[in-house]
Amino acid sequence: MGTGTAYVESLTSYVARLAEAHCVLTGTLMAEGIIPLLGKEYLRKIVNRGGKGFSDCAVSLNGIGSGAADFISVIGKLTQNNDFKYHTLRTWKQVFPTKSLLRKERAWCPQCYEEWKGLSKVIYDPLIWHLCDVEVCKKHFVRLQTKCHHCKKCLPILNRYTKPGYCSFCSGWLGGILTSSSDVKVTNWDIWRANEVGKVIAASISTDPPNKENVFASIRELIKSFTGGNIQSFAKKVGIPKVTLWDWVKEKNMPTITGLLKISYSVEIPLLSIVTGCTEKIVLSLNKEPFTSESNRRKPKNVNVSELKATMERFLNSDQLPTISLSCVAKKVGYDRRLLYKYLPDTCKAISFKYMNQQKLCKKMRVKSLSESVKGTAIKLFEKGIYPSTRQVESHIGSGVLRELDIHQAWHQTVKDLIPNDKSIY
Repeated sequence: MGTGTAYVESLTSYVARLAEAHCVLTGTLMAEGIIPLLGKEYLRKIVNRGGKGFSDCAVSLNGIGSGAADFISVIGKLTQNNDFKYHTLRTWKQVFPTKSLLRKERAWCPQCYEEWKGLSKVIYDPLIWHLCDVEVCKKHFVRLQTKCHHCKKCLPILNRYTKPGYCSFCSGWLGGILTSSSDVKVTNWDIWRANEVGKVIAASISTDPPNKENVFASIRELIKSFTGGNIQSFAKKVGIPKVTLWDWVKEKNMPTITGLLKISYSVEIPLLSIVTGCTEKIVLSLNKEPFTSESNRRKPKNVNVSELKATMERFLNSDQLPTISLSCVAKKVGYDRRLLYKYLPDTCKAISFKYMNQQKLCKKMRVKSLSESVKGTAIKLFEKGIYPSTRQVESHIGSGVLRELDIHQAWHQTVKDLIPNDKSIY
């Protein structure tokens, strides 16, 4: 059903309908009619056992891997139909990685089921419902359901009793009723993803299989067009970590479909154009002004060096304790640290030196105070007839204190003085 459209039927849905047409269970057709022709004994054992192993194997049958290719070949031989490639994502095997691509459980639109049933049309599961990034129905703008409203169970992609439109556990009709998950607002981002994925799926039959070089070239072209080659700015614009985007630009990793959709949505370029390498023509058709780094460069602040120096020296010569770090000074005067170092390097070094010395002094005083406290506590415990172990001492002065080397050494020396023959501290 739906070949060449956004609502092309998934291969697993067709298998379930094929089983129904021959009056056998889906599990029976898989175990007796399809799996033996694959020549893989381990698959036969998994299917015969059923359960989670069966459903986990079925997830990849609509995907891009070799499992889907083998399945397509066998179904093609059994039915004399060579179009099953377009009922999976095999066309896009070079541009979409398997990570976060396909759902592990069924999703469906109850309104689609109800509409098809009312018009006496064939009820099936479109391939688009299997993709993780598609969360809404592009026809009815409602969220896809993932739990049967009768038995409240999540349904596997394929099991012994799978039948499009019906629950494979309780056999309840899945159409019509929307569950509480439908109350979640449908956003423009949700609709964009569904529409763009639908266009890609529809183009499977008419597009030459794209390659990964097209995707990498598209990303580089978009970065150049929208931010003048500035990867960090583009990453911020599209909401993708800079390191991730950098790996895509350098062709170290393939972009996920989620990442490509974020780029597509942010720059308003169709996902299909990005994966087929047609972005350059579209960018030119937008009549977009060429990016110029001069127009986007941050204007430098006018710096009054003498006034800035006087302000910073007040912080430097202040007797107020505690002193503050150069980072805090930079925030108070309203300038970046790099700019302060550029104009007043000696003053900056003096402020940093003063701050570091105070930090060292504070640490020394803290260690001395805690060491005295440890020593006093250990002596008091010993006088009460309690062995001054680290646990006993820390129970009085605070957990984790003795983890610091200097303080631990103070405890060690105290116990050594109190109990010279104690072997446990050596």
